[in-house]
Amino acid sequence: MPCECDQDKMSEAQVLDKPVTNEGSVSVRMPTHAFSHHWKEFACGGGSAFCNILISYPLNKLIFRQMMHGVEATFALHQLKKEGLVFLYRGMLPPLLQRSLSMSLMFEAARPKFRDDYRYEKAFDAFYKLHTEPFDWYQARIRCESEGSQLLVPISLDEADSIPLLIAPILTRFEGVFVGVHDLYSERSFVTIEGSSLQDTILDLLWELQQPLHSGGRCVAMRRNGRLFVHPCNQHLPFACKLPASKVKYFKECDTYDSRWTLGPNETCYITHIEPQTWFEGYSTCLGAGGHLTILNSKEEAQYIQDAFKQVDQHMFPGDFAFLGFSDLFQRYHYRTVLGESLDDTRVSWDFKCPGNFTKFDERCGGFRRSGLLSTTNCKLPCMFFCEKPANDG
Repeated sequence: MPCECDQDKMSEAQVLDKPVTNEGSVSVRMPTHAFSHHWKEFACGGGSAFCNILISYPLNKLIFRQMMHGVEATFALHQLKKEGLVFLYRGMLPPLLQRSLSMSLMFEAARPKFRDDYRYEKAFDAFYKLHTEPFDWYQARIRCESEGSQLLVPISLDEADSIPLLIAPILTRFEGVFVGVHDLYSERSFVTIEGSSLQDTILDLLWELQQPLHSGGRCVAMRRNGRLFVHPCNQHLPFACKLPASKVKYFKECDTYDSRWTLGPNETCYITHIEPQTWFEGYSTCLGAGGHLTILNSKEEAQYIQDAFKQVDQHMFPGDFAFLGFSDLFQRYHYRTVLGESLDDTRVSWDFKCPGNFTKFDERCGGFRRSGLLSTTNCKLPCMFFCEKPANDG
């Protein structure tokens, strides 16, 4: 068996003859509590009701006094003014509490549950997220998929016209944002990320004047005015992800909206990524999914990962190596996990026969072999990898 991930096994971006991102270009921001309760909706609902009652209660009291005493509005207003603010708002507490509670519940119920870092737009019944950190188109696609969504593809002119509101934070720094449209399958035959042709559709009306330009690029981006233009796939731009609310599904077993997570030992959930990525890309992919590269903390967990590795068809991934969450990037042979802890190698043995452990690579990242032994390889060599997260993030 070869000691390192096969050199001939390339990532998808490399297959398309495009460079993959390196360590310095990978950065994904993830909220600490990605699936916490949507308290903001409660606050908005309660605040709306409070302002409503605060403004309308004196008006209702004025109208009520006119009706009860049969007096003119000016006379009733003079009476209320003479009584003062204390009497003006007397009796307001019951309707205030009732209205605030009902509005809070209504606001919370109106927003479907999904990741807190995504913004829900009721008009299009979809969730959106703007990634302000620029990536190439290939990595942008991977980042969206790691979060359970896809690169944005507007389905109507109204939605396209609303995109400038979403991308407002980057309007002055970049030409636009990558969207889920390309012609990588056949030049000048533009399709969406799901394979639907743009020709003779509403999206074909969104092209900027004189676009698409020949030799301008194989991937598509959207400007601040909602118009499409071609852009080189390997040049970095911010990007937007989208997920229709109808596709959101909650999986209680792993407390997630991502069906790829599978419950394993020690109340931990795992994802097996058989599509090769560099260690840095794998790290960000796991982070975007709400977890991190797997750290083996017990013999039971090591056996589980080994069994999962053996189940991967060698025709799909012929390599003998999969990345885990440790490296000696800080200092040679000072192995640390992605959580900053010293590597506990008492539960899993090292593959001492593998020369990869003694190579002169400046960047050596850790992983696991089909044989169940720990080893290292070049961090920039694309390999499969494992992600993990607690089954209950609460």
